[in-house]
Amino acid sequence: ASRGLGDVYKRQDYMWLRTDGAKKKLSRVLIDSKVPADERKDILVLAEGSHILWIPELARCSAYYYIDENTKKVLCASIY
Repeated sequence: ASRGLGDVYKRQDYMWLRTDGAKKKLSRVLIDSKVPADERKDILVLAEGSHILWIPELARCSAYYYIDENTKKVLCASIY
């Protein structure tokens, strides 16, 4: 489901950084991307539970969902 961080941000939200399963907390992704603290609540994310799939404003996608030769289905999402 798509959500803004200010609405339902949870401490355990995370994003896969590499296909080997290395994860990083969403708060750390935003800090490392230099998103000002007062703007973080307005960042839109696409999530499955606590797993952040996509952060459009940062052009970041979870490595868990990278497309490869084994991919059978693809989800396309747009923001208008």
